[in-house]
Amino acid sequence: LDDILTTCNPTGITLIGCDAAISSIHHLMAGDSLKDNPPKLGGGGGTSFRPPFEWVDKEGAIPSALIYFTDMYGDFPPQEPAYPTIWCKTTSVKAPWGEEIEIKIKHEG
Repeated sequence: LDDILTTCNPTGITLIGCDAAISSIHHLMAGDSLKDNPPKLGGGGGTSFRPPFEWVDKEGAIPSALIYFTDMYGDFPPQEPAYPTIWCKTTSVKAPWGEEIEIKIKHEG
């Protein structure tokens, strides 16, 4: 996200912390740094991917894309939204729709 904030110059990013429900919403602007000021996201329990998509619908937002950082273990929405979805995933689990990007987690210790 820091790279998106510093190189893509977005008009804004909404960062949603979610497990089975939304636990936090943070509005970020181009130039903000998550490394310097990491927000508390909350959550950590069972996962449903539905709440952020429902929030977008409820807010009437039209995102350029919804980027979901996940291990892919959760309850997917029943249908693909009209906007692009990118699943940044830490496992080989397949999404029912959207683009997938596998990311490697650096384990310390």
